[in-house]
Amino acid sequence: MTMRSGLRKFALTAHVTASVGWLGTVAAFLAVALAGLNSDDPATLASTDLRAVRVQLVVDAAAAVFVLLVAATLSVYKPRGLTPYGRRKLREQRAVSRTPQSA
Repeated sequence: MTMRSGLRKFALTAHVTASVGWLGTVAAFLAVALAGLNSDDPATLASTDLRAVRVQLVVDAAAAVFVLLVAATLSVYKPRGLTPYGRRKLREQRAVSRTPQSA
């Protein structure tokens, strides 16, 4: 199965964008969590809103699922033989099958 070139480029762009965004949200979550854990100031502890942290965890999980689904879709609809290695192997197989077999 293959995808049209435009659709594949769109899916690949969506995958890279979601992956980078997901890494950014995980980094932001860790920064907020570490700031809250390492602070003894009650104002800092209150500013690390638990509701916002929960929402961010749900968003992170949704982004992770999206990244995995797009990666799976790209792997299923991967075009065959478009790498230099695949083209070389395909040419070798065709050359072997076309040469006459001598006894």
